[in-house]
Amino acid sequence: MSRYNSLKFAELKYKIEDIWWALEDDYDTFPCRYHKEKDEALIEMKNFLANQMERFNDGDSTSEDSTETLNKVQSFMVETLDINRQSVNQVIREQYIQCSREFVERAKDFDKNITSESVFQALRNIWTINSMQLYLNKDVKLTDAMFAYSMLYPLTDNFLDDKNLSKEYKIEFNKRFRDKIKSGKGVGKSEQEKRIFYMIDLIEKDYPREEYLEVYEALIAIQDGQTMSIRQHGLSGVYNEDIMGISIYKGGASVLADAYLVCGHLNEADQLFAFAYGVVLQLADDFQDIKEDFAKKHYTIMNIQTKFGKLDSLVKKYTNFIDYFLKEIFLEDGEYRIALKEVITESIQLLKFGAVIKNKRYISRDLYKKIIYGNFFSPRVYTKVEKGIDRQLEVLMSKER
Repeated sequence: MSRYNSLKFAELKYKIEDIWWALEDDYDTFPCRYHKEKDEALIEMKNFLANQMERFNDGDSTSEDSTETLNKVQSFMVETLDINRQSVNQVIREQYIQCSREFVERAKDFDKNITSESVFQALRNIWTINSMQLYLNKDVKLTDAMFAYSMLYPLTDNFLDDKNLSKEYKIEFNKRFRDKIKSGKGVGKSEQEKRIFYMIDLIEKDYPREEYLEVYEALIAIQDGQTMSIRQHGLSGVYNEDIMGISIYKGGASVLADAYLVCGHLNEADQLFAFAYGVVLQLADDFQDIKEDFAKKHYTIMNIQTKFGKLDSLVKKYTNFIDYFLKEIFLEDGEYRIALKEVITESIQLLKFGAVIKNKRYISRDLYKKIIYGNFFSPRVYTKVEKGIDRQLEVLMSKER
């Protein structure tokens, strides 16, 4: 009997929904971890990275700079984030930096007009795939399938946001693109469409569809999730759509596809891990983007709740979901998974921390203070550093190379 399982997407979605609704909406275990020295270390780290990025922009960067950056990041994670040295050394490697650099250069070569924002959006998915490579015991490297799938985000977003194209044309395109994913047949009608369709051809070079059917089932789930998200726009009532179900569907599908593009086949436990991790990240995005989604009349479980009061119960339920994911779904069978779990745990906490800072008006003062003191940095310093790094990344990726 094969150790792999066919993709049962609906069962994964229902399982996560059952877990979510069974969790309590109360949470009181908030440690106090803030220290002023951590703020100082964060500022020092930001200044170091800014200098390294400037050297890279000027063409003065050397292999010694890459090594220095890697060592500095590792030391920061150990000394400031209190992550075990062995875990950091196993997870944060030179291959991560090399993979990111290769992707940025390849993306800009493929599409000369791609924006720095689009490159960074796609790069975030590359980092998630890198995590899946470690979790699934694969080499950390850039593959054609990784490049293609990550590029689909900016390519399709830009296409569907084009105001010169009618709604009818976009619907017709979505149908043709879904058929391309499902059958491998079809070509784009325009140069823009051809670039999008080519990404599926590139994936098929790594994963022939006859042998890796689940890869394409996962990609279809992503496409269906994008179509489903249209129903979140301009809702006239809270109960008109299952918006929590849509977030679970989209988030789970996204990282599940990442995992399949790393491995080709997955067992049941790895399917559940990837799906649940995707939901954790999707809800973090929904929390982070409350104001932006409101402005676009795009309703999520996070912003719709603000119409009825504070988000305390929802944030606490989300925190319980994160704990469940880390304790019950994230398997620790192997040294790389144990190391990765420690790093991902802190990464998720920082994602939630950033969302809380940005949307403090939507939660009670009491809960805000508990979450703030449960993190290493002050809101003021963390926000300042985050914005500074974002600006540096934008300059880095917009520079012609």
